[in-house]
Amino acid sequence: MLTSFDPLFATGPWEHRSVDAHGARFHVVGCGDLERADRIVLLLHSYPQHWYAWRSVLPAAAELGYPVYAVDLRGYGASDKPPRQFATPVLSADILGIVSSLGASEAILVGHGLGGVVARGAAAKDPGRVRHVVAVSSPHPARWSLPLGHLSATRWLTWVQLPYLPERSHTRGSAVARFVTSLASPESPAVSALETYARALRSPFAAHCAMEQIRWLVRSRHRPTGRGFLAALERAAYAVPVTEVRGRSDGLWDPTLFDTSALISQAGHFLPEEDPALVTEAIAGAVHGAFGS
Repeated sequence: MLTSFDPLFATGPWEHRSVDAHGARFHVVGCGDLERADRIVLLLHSYPQHWYAWRSVLPAAAELGYPVYAVDLRGYGASDKPPRQFATPVLSADILGIVSSLGASEAILVGHGLGGVVARGAAAKDPGRVRHVVAVSSPHPARWSLPLGHLSATRWLTWVQLPYLPERSHTRGSAVARFVTSLASPESPAVSALETYARALRSPFAAHCAMEQIRWLVRSRHRPTGRGFLAALERAAYAVPVTEVRGRSDGLWDPTLFDTSALISQAGHFLPEEDPALVTEAIAGAVHGAFGS
């Protein structure tokens, strides 16, 4: 059982809120002038994390002058964990609903890993409201290929496709610790925070939500829904600018999968925690280009 002492509910220079959107309730953590709601920045985490992965980026990005919110995606953290609807387009629609529920007409979406794919999907659905996407450790899904850059990550992704066993390894085993430590050094802030991520994924239905979302990303690639999703992302690329950020030491992705103009960090895969300054720099560039300040 999660408690108020868990970092999931950590206090700081931010405010915890619950937001109803797209038929579900979402936990968001806002920082900055939250009354200035027309233009916002949304931070979207990856597996196996939740909003806490953005704890160093939140206050720094808020200094840019616009409200910044870190979101617990559907199935993660303190957001709802419904029994179905795990496709990435559903998660993207969730984000657009959150933008509306927060009272904003325009948003910059910053997504790490899975969150980057969700952000691109939201831009494809509504390029009028999504003004810029910052994709962190998240190459365009059309460029993905197997095996991934890290052999253990490829084995992990193959293992996730199994029924039941991955969920059990999250609720009773050490799946989160194995994933994080395979991609991060012992000094990484992601390693120091992995217990809060593991604890959150031991909540009822959370592991199943997370695994089904990743399964959809793999299995849909050769199905009509997945091909349609990738085609929509390609169309959106002409309407919504994207800034890619990658870690030079990222063991998950082959660096050739990223755009040649990507910002490069010396850190690894978990850049919101390992290099928040570079991520904030990318957000600042997006804010300046999209909002003119």
